[in-house]
Amino acid sequence: MPLPVQGGVELSYQGWNLGPIIGGKNYSPGAVKQAGGVVSVHVPPGAELDALIHPVSSLKGELTFEYSVTGTFYQVEHPDNPGLMTVMFQRRGDDWYAKNGTEWYRWYSNDTFTLAPGAHSGSVSFADLSQWISVLGQPAASNPAQYNAALNNVANLQFVFGGPGGRGHGVASVDGATFTLTSVTVK
Repeated sequence: MPLPVQGGVELSYQGWNLGPIIGGKNYSPGAVKQAGGVVSVHVPPGAELDALIHPVSSLKGELTFEYSVTGTFYQVEHPDNPGLMTVMFQRRGDDWYAKNGTEWYRWYSNDTFTLAPGAHSGSVSFADLSQWISVLGQPAASNPAQYNAALNNVANLQFVFGGPGGRGHGVASVDGATFTLTSVTVK
């Protein structure tokens, strides 16, 4: 069963992957994507969740989403702090090094979203450049050409997990926790 999506992007349950995979290494080791018509990722003790990734060919307008959390996530890099989620999109050809021009290939929403237990929702606008920063923290509003080049050559949409200083650097759980993406809409 596909997630409810409107607009030009088809985000089905089958299209989501765990990752990222960089140099052959999966950075979400031990996390388990579950079936059942929604995207649900269980993170048992000792596992880590860095990103939930869906390939796309275009992103425009506004992304709204709903999700739920059971259990407690913490930041891998700062275990005393609760885990957070951020929306990210990535340009085709990113080498993950953020050097020699590729520092403009990953864009993160300024907003972070809670991973506290319960049901939650959020939204980001791809048209509002004030809502986005590059992988090295440069605002899209100050770098519109680079932002638009990435948006016009987008490879994937990601929900990344971590904290403010390492937005995709991972979350974990002492007793096990589950993140479930229940709705994604692109308008």
